[in-house]
Amino acid sequence: EVQLDKKVKLLDCPGVVMLKSSNSGVSVALRNCQRVEKMEDPISPVKEILDLCPHETLLSLYRVPTFTSVDDFLQKVATLRGKLKKGGIVDVEAAARIVLHDWNEGKIPYYTLPPKRDAVEDSDAVIISETGKEFNIDEIYKVESSYISGLKSLEEFRHIEIPSNAPPQIDEEMLEDGKKQENRDESMSDANEREGAKTS
Repeated sequence: EVQLDKKVKLLDCPGVVMLKSSNSGVSVALRNCQRVEKMEDPISPVKEILDLCPHETLLSLYRVPTFTSVDDFLQKVATLRGKLKKGGIVDVEAAARIVLHDWNEGKIPYYTLPPKRDAVEDSDAVIISETGKEFNIDEIYKVESSYISGLKSLEEFRHIEIPSNAPPQIDEEMLEDGKKQENRDESMSDANEREGAKTS
């Protein structure tokens, strides 16, 4: 707990589960908000699991024959898993904790269907014949075209060609040197052409 001021207290924890059900102990257990090993009554949550899950799913998962009650189910699970107390008495609570661990780890498949809606129930949905102004594609295209037409063209920009091996900082002197070098290269290439012409 962190007391921020006189009226506000901050609870720093992994999660807060608000319970409205009167059977809060079972709800806490099924929401994995309490350690299974520390539960005083692990059998009541298992009874809720048997009411929620399909009968055939539990039979195939735990490989037990048919059962009539939660005690019958836990006795058969404990027998198959070898959970026995002194004197060969079946440890029902240990079997219940096994089932709760399987529930928390997702080994027991369970899901709830969404609530059904009445077919004649009034709905606020309305079929529209045209899209709103913000979804008018032609209007958006017109605005973008006017914006693009106002931009400068490539001819209006001053281009400077920089070789790939040029230094990162280019100033006016470097540009002048580059022009002189180009002139030298052109004069040398012309001289080579004339020399080649004479030789031929």
